[in-house]
Amino acid sequence: MSLITSKQTESNYVSNLGAFLEAAGANAEVLGLTAEELEMLQTEIATLDQAMVAVVTARAALTAAAGAKDAQLDRVRGVVAMLAKSWRANPAIPDPVLDEVMVAPHAVPRRRSSPFTTTEVVLDATGGGLLTLRWKSGGNIKGTVYQIEFCSSPDGRWVLLDTVTARKFQFQGEPGVPTWFRVRAKRGDRVSGASMAVSMWAGGVGRVAGDGLRVA
Repeated sequence: MSLITSKQTESNYVSNLGAFLEAAGANAEVLGLTAEELEMLQTEIATLDQAMVAVVTARAALTAAAGAKDAQLDRVRGVVAMLAKSWRANPAIPDPVLDEVMVAPHAVPRRRSSPFTTTEVVLDATGGGLLTLRWKSGGNIKGTVYQIEFCSSPDGRWVLLDTVTARKFQFQGEPGVPTWFRVRAKRGDRVSGASMAVSMWAGGVGRVAGDGLRVA
């Protein structure tokens, strides 16, 4: 059995006070407890019970008030964000005015740079006529694609052969038939200038590379 004077939690102490009061009243004569003292004890314990109920009620009210505050805060933020977005989208509102109402200035249109011309274009061929075209990006960013253009003569009409994402392209050529290639970088609707044109079987072989041919 817990002693009424022992250290215990608040809830246990308040719960035990009821048993304490009942036992004290039943043994008032033995304990020498006068009617006035018993009444005073009853009053003090009853007042504590009321205070405990008030705390529970206040905590519930605080929780409800905090929830209402958070909900209203979200609504206000939504209204302010909607107004700020509409003001920022209105070019008639000057940036200084937006600054006064603590809204970001009008978005500056993003400048799209044109892709760079590819560099170090090299063409290799095997004895079977398989052509391998390689090049370097020339500084182009990820997401750039490359257009492979083909022609039978550097002064002829260039034809778009294929579009690739890698910096390598293979083509089955016919040994001895002049073949010219060049590469353009493309990003979105912007296309770079053409790279240096490279050829195979156009007026002779430049130099041997392994068991194939290489002309740059």
